[in-house]
Amino acid sequence: MNTDVITSTYYNDLFVPEVERVDLHVRGLTVNLNKSRLAKEKKKKFNKEKIENDVESVAEVKKILNNINLDLEKGKVLAILGSSGSGKTTLLNTLSSRMSFAKSKDNPFQFEGMVQYSQTNPNISYLLQEDLFMPGLTVREILKFTAQLKLPNSSNAEQTKLIDYLFDSLNLRKVENTIVNDFKYHTTLSGGERRRVSLAIQLLTKPSVLFLDEPTTGLDSNTSINLVQTVKDLAQNFGITIILTIHQPRFEILEIVDKICLLAKGGSMLFTGSLEDGYKYFDQLELNDADDVQEESNFADFLLSISSIDKTMSKEVELKTQARVDKLVTNWAKVQPLQQDVEYYNSFESGAPIFNQNKTHKLPFYREIWVLMHRCTIVTIRDLKSMFTFHFIMTFLAIVCGWCFYKPKGDLAGIRSITSTLYVCCEVLGFTPLLYEIERLCATDGKFFVKEYKEGIYSISGFLIARKLVKLALEDIPITIVWSVITFYMWGLNGSSNFGIYFINNFLIYTVGMATAFLCFMMGKYDLSLIHISEPTRLDVI
Repeated sequence: MNTDVITSTYYNDLFVPEVERVDLHVRGLTVNLNKSRLAKEKKKKFNKEKIENDVESVAEVKKILNNINLDLEKGKVLAILGSSGSGKTTLLNTLSSRMSFAKSKDNPFQFEGMVQYSQTNPNISYLLQEDLFMPGLTVREILKFTAQLKLPNSSNAEQTKLIDYLFDSLNLRKVENTIVNDFKYHTTLSGGERRRVSLAIQLLTKPSVLFLDEPTTGLDSNTSINLVQTVKDLAQNFGITIILTIHQPRFEILEIVDKICLLAKGGSMLFTGSLEDGYKYFDQLELNDADDVQEESNFADFLLSISSIDKTMSKEVELKTQARVDKLVTNWAKVQPLQQDVEYYNSFESGAPIFNQNKTHKLPFYREIWVLMHRCTIVTIRDLKSMFTFHFIMTFLAIVCGWCFYKPKGDLAGIRSITSTLYVCCEVLGFTPLLYEIERLCATDGKFFVKEYKEGIYSISGFLIARKLVKLALEDIPITIVWSVITFYMWGLNGSSNFGIYFINNFLIYTVGMATAFLCFMMGKYDLSLIHISEPTRLDVI
């Protein structure tokens, strides 16, 4: 982070006032997974009738998190460490209230314990592990449209000032006019730049608590260290409370963060505290002298080594490492220093979220449509290859179909040919746009609609109306006119039919095909992480 801009006139843009800063207390947090219930829910998707007749199997419960206790002060950075299967992401998602706490038969997770924030409804942001950006937009445009959708009460001048401040503070000024992805998802930024852009998007809402899910994954060592240092500066300079998970931490990263939370396999806690406290605690345990602890080159590797259970060597080694982990869990439970004036209560008793993040879009509906139309217009125009391909395919099909039924005669065979042209319109003009639209929704537009709708950025109706208005002007009406003109005269309909009625009929067929495509898309489920990003050259917009 560029700390020189901290003293600028934009200081208050991200600064969290002392009275709004958030600390966190966790007591006895336990998360269980009912495997039999989870398996039953999966089977329902494939054979609903059979499951209804199944007898409830004996519950098989797996502990994901086991009696987690910790305190995090205001404006501090907590790094959650642990090997695979230790419950890092579950802990992060529970603290951020991204999981369903409902006590119903459909929810395989069972929660117990206390998660208490000093603010009733803190303003939070969550940085996902994957970087996903709308293709065809520059960094500034991505931030501008996000700000317009997420900050309805801010003026354009205030939004621009905040974006400029983020460019300076996150060292993104040199890439502000760079297109992030092309339409084949070839990225034009480095891994560190993409992470900082994602971070800037989350900071637009000026959060008091920031969650990051493995932000260093896929980055080289220097980029990872610089990113964590940027996160630390956000906490230190602006008072943001930050919680992040790290899968393979470097020692330099542990030196940057304020606190470390070490989890073992099965979600049990081995240690929570500063790096210095960790040195003292594990040094007095003399674990380096134990036979089952390998000598590691640095403290980060040592922490991951003692928290893991070795199942690769032999059953004897597995039992030995399991006993060591159990002993460490028991010992930490006895000596862990916790704040004593925290009153315990079960945060999950009602099944309601820990805090209510208002996801109802506050932007006036007409402004929401205008912003989405503006964005959709830019993306559609810049995707010239796709748009021209669509126009060319429909024009080519119109010529081919027109030639197949070229000016039939007035006899019985000609009448049958004219009748056949109606079926051709239904098939070609209905199904070709339908298939093209499904592919486009699954590849680009629909993916980002699902992502942004889940974040509560805009409504379904706003997206549909805005997108359809843009596509009407750039694709739907022009394509239908070209199809109608070519086929109307090549089929010899100009002597006996009304062109206006013919055009309206074709337009309705085309519209039904497009609507069916969106309906088919909405019936599916999509994994956003399947979007693959590769790295070729940089594209600049002047």
